[in-house]
Formats: sequence, C-alpha cells, structure tokens
Amino acid sequence: MKTLPQNIEIEQACLSCGLLSEQALLELISRVDAFDFYSDKNRLCFVYMKQIYHRDKIVPDFTAMLTEYKKNGNDLSLKEYMDLYEGSASSARIDYYITELLRYSKARKIIQASQDAIDKIYQNNDPDYVKEEMSNKLIDIDKSDDIKVYDSREMFEGKTVTNFQMKPEDFIKTGIVDFDELFYGLYKSELVAISGRPSQGKSALAMNIADNQAKVEPVLYISMEMPKEFFNIRRIACKAMVNSFKIQHGYRLTDIEKEKIQDAINEIAKDQFYLVDKAGMSKESIDSVVRRFHKKCGISLLVVDYLQIMASKSKEQRHVRIGEDTLTIKNIGRDLNIPTIVVSSKSRGSENSKDLLSGFGESGKIEYDTDKGLFLDYDNWEDNVSQTEVQGKIIVAKNKYGPTGNAPITFYKAYSKFI
Repeated sequence: MKTLPQNIEIEQACLSCGLLSEQALLELISRVDAFDFYSDKNRLCFVYMKQIYHRDKIVPDFTAMLTEYKKNGNDLSLKEYMDLYEGSASSARIDYYITELLRYSKARKIIQASQDAIDKIYQNNDPDYVKEEMSNKLIDIDKSDDIKVYDSREMFEGKTVTNFQMKPEDFIKTGIVDFDELFYGLYKSELVAISGRPSQGKSALAMNIADNQAKVEPVLYISMEMPKEFFNIRRIACKAMVNSFKIQHGYRLTDIEKEKIQDAINEIAKDQFYLVDKAGMSKESIDSVVRRFHKKCGISLLVVDYLQIMASKSKEQRHVRIGEDTLTIKNIGRDLNIPTIVVSSKSRGSENSKDLLSGFGESGKIEYDTDKGLFLDYDNWEDNVSQTEVQGKIIVAKNKYGPTGNAPITFYKAYSKFI
C-alpha cells in the first residue's frame, strides 16, 4: 500500500518557527488546521501550541507546553521540545514552510476524496450523485487554501486618489445606455437581483445584459425555466428585431425578415455565450458547474434564472432555503471576481420605492445580500398589453457602491429587446 504524501521535516519546521517567533506562530495558526499535519505527534503539538496562545497570548515555552500535555493526559520530554526549539528552521521562511505543508495536506485530501468516491461507486451509489459530491469536496479543498490578510500600510503607502478610482475593467456594460451612464453598469463581484411582475421582462433584461457582455468575454447563463430551443429563439428575435412567434413558427416571414434573422444568427454564432438549461438545479450543482467552467473558460458574468425554482435537499423553510441559495451565488461572484445576476419573482403589494426591496419574492435575505436591487416598472402596462413597445424604467432601489434612482427604458415585448 502506498504511503500518503507527507513531509515530516516541513511539519517540524513549522512547529519550530512557532516556538521561536510570535509572528511566525500567528501566521501558522491563522493559515493551518490541525489536520494539515500528517504526523499525530506533530498534530498534537500544534493543537497545544494553539490552545496556549489563544488562552494566554504567549509563545509557549517548555513549561507551558509540558503543563498542557499533562493536563490532557499526554507527556512531552525536554529532548522532544529542544529538538523543535533548536531545529534548523528559520522563522523568516515560515511562509515557505506553511505553503509546503498545505501542499502536502491538499494532496492527501484529494486522494481521500477520490477514494471515498471509488468506495461509493463500488457500493452501487448513483454515479451522478457521487460525481457531484466529489466535485463539491474538491471545490471545498480549493476554498480552504490561504486566507489573505492585507496590511493597511501596504495598501495605502505611496498611493494617490487615482489608485482608488474604478477602471473600465472593474465593471461591465449592460448595453442599456441610460442605465450605464447613470450607474456605470455592473461592478465585478457584486450580486445584482432583477425583479418584476410575471411576464414583464425580467429574464429578457438578464438575457440582454448577458448578450451584450458575450460580445467581448465569456458569459454563463443558467436558465432553469426555459429550454435552450425557446431561449435561442428569444436571442435571435432580440438581435434581429423580428417577432419571436414568427421565427418559431415561420409565420409569414418576409424576405427582409428572413435576411435579418440570418444576419442575427451569424452574429450570435460569434458570441462567447454559454447556456445551461437544466431545470431545478441546486445551489451545490450550480456552485460546482460554475467553478469548473470558470477554470476552463474564465467567465466574466454569471446569470441564474431564476432563484425561486432552484431545487434543494434542505428541510429548512422555503424562505430560509432561498436565502441560502442567494448567499451561495453571491459567494461564487466574490470568489471568481465576477458580477452575478439573479432573476427573482416579486411579491405582490410592493408597488412603491419604500418597500420595493421587501418585495423580493419569499425571502428578505435577497434584500440583505444583494448589492444592486433592480426592479422593472412600466407606464400603464395593463393599457399597453397589445402594444409592440412599452415605456418604463429600471428602478435601482439598492446600490451598495453608488447612487439609487431610475433609468428610462423602452421594452419591445415581441422581440425581448430593451433599449
């Protein structure tokens, strides 16, 4: 049987540095977990060093370590302590030692996750379930990597105002001209929620934004409500400005319309637009798919359409589950440094700006977690149901990084097109 990846000398070097320097000890206990040590003996030593420092705020000497060992029914000889204390490790190299320690630990965790998956397959578990579970474990291993701690002196020393100004690469344009002029589009890592009444263009707005961004960088759109066949017709209708119903059924298309449709298809074929149309995805499967795909293609925008129909194995109440789903999507955007859009239903009765945010369907957590809260509002929608276009506005009811307000829009319903 093969021995798991390990390096006892590196483990001892980490412990040695922790006994020599408070700064090294702080670095060690902030970045390393007990189970990152392969050796039981080294793991136990680390646990006791950490306990002593958290309790007494001192770098433990032999007496403190021996007391801690004996208190827990263990023993430590002076030779064992001195071997660590007088080791050849230099506290100035603590970053290197920790990085190596975590590398070996990560290798063991990957092997363990793989072995667990193999065992479950042999036990006749569902392969798709095992694959998703393993993917999530591998993602968790990545998430457990170094937590960055930034030094304020390094962040501000020698800087000027220009260092803190947003640059064009810090946000993406939506393609809605008035919105982009007023609110500078969507910022990297922010969560944007789009809400509105049924059949009033929530998904169409998200699609318009994604289509605009896909011209320049990869976009991932998760459509749980609409299969790709109908979704693609919408994209063509939007680009060609031809009625989607006529495209779908070939209904009385003129030669000019056919030409516009073909031009639109040719143009769309160049876009970096990626679509997932699986219904009822869970937050775990979305997290897994997005992170894997990002490593492959480097997406610049994620759209989840829509929030309230995500599946969940949780037994929590529905509003709690939706809140958990929102937080998962927000964390994806933060980790990958991309804007994320969630399409959300709107609660009835929230018609004025004062309670618009509370109108997010079924969960106040959406209101709390979202960075930009967008609501679609139209002028006399009921009186213009049969009209090809309708005037309205995007209400920015919440904007963590800028002003709130309204951006005028024209919605061409038959084309799913916003201008």
